[in-house]
Amino acid sequence: MIALEELRQLVGPTTLAAERTLPVLPALDDLLPSGALVRGSTVGIRGDGATSLALALAAGPSRAGSWVGFVGWGSVGWAAAAGFGVDLARTAVIPDLAAGDWPALCAAFVDALDVVVVAPTHPVHERSARRLAARGRERGSVFVVVEARFGWPVAPDLVLSVETSEWVGLGRGHGHLRARRSVVRGVGRRGASRGRDLELWLPTSTGEVAVVDPDTAIDTGTVIDPGTVSESARHLHAV
Repeated sequence: MIALEELRQLVGPTTLAAERTLPVLPALDDLLPSGALVRGSTVGIRGDGATSLALALAAGPSRAGSWVGFVGWGSVGWAAAAGFGVDLARTAVIPDLAAGDWPALCAAFVDALDVVVVAPTHPVHERSARRLAARGRERGSVFVVVEARFGWPVAPDLVLSVETSEWVGLGRGHGHLRARRSVVRGVGRRGASRGRDLELWLPTSTGEVAVVDPDTAIDTGTVIDPGTVSESARHLHAV
């Protein structure tokens, strides 16, 4: 466990880079208006499978070298995160925290990291949400909110919703869950106001995210082995 000041020294201050966007995985390109995450924006994620979608969204910047922080994620499967492409060596986590500490610790992450993914475990006051959004715009961070238990009091710039979700791999009384086929909708402000739908494997049988190709059969005979990321998981930074 490291202190927040140590975290700031470790990753250095987030600055407004010349590039105004952060890359996403190729499979997610068509969900976002510019094919990337816009620095300073807030993204809301909803629906059955929101956790997997949030991990997939964070994987693109993480693979590109950005630091990613997770707040309120005590039960995340880090094997799945690594399968999507999240670099656990450049990941900081606050598993659980008291409601009174939530705004200050989220703000500290926004100051230090490129992407901050939060899963609120309590209702968030509108004033706190607006302050965090303003801080993200100032620092050039992307603030991702998983609205699993509680809604977000301020409209995000972009909302990604898992509209339908179906696991494959089970037979009649036998088999294992291998892959999940989902329809994800992206809708937001300005260029994203019309909305766009994308059918994804979230995840594939090998633990990745991919666009569903109706002409290509997916291999449903492979099971993700959590042991394959045990070494990487040792690099996970708990704050």
